Amino acid sequence: PMYIDSIEPNQGPLAGGYPLTIHGYGFGQSTTVFVGGNLCTDINYVDTLTIRCTVPPTTSMITSQELVSVNHTGGCS
Repeated sequence: PMYIDSIEPNQGPLAGGYPLTIHGYGFGQSTTVFVGGNLCTDINYVDTLTIRCTVPPTTSMITSQELVSVNHTGGCS
């Protein structure tokens, strides 16, 4: 199953526009990333353990891993 171990950085501004690195397991080429329910842009699949993206503007500051989710055909974390 796909899951998130950690995110870097673990907080950021509401305006978004900064890079986010997600470490976990089970990521694939079709993985999408959401922050506060908003779809990240420029998603870069590195490998099954790491994915990077640009954080979109959001209504909630990233202050914890709970606001970040990953999704692809086969599961959601």
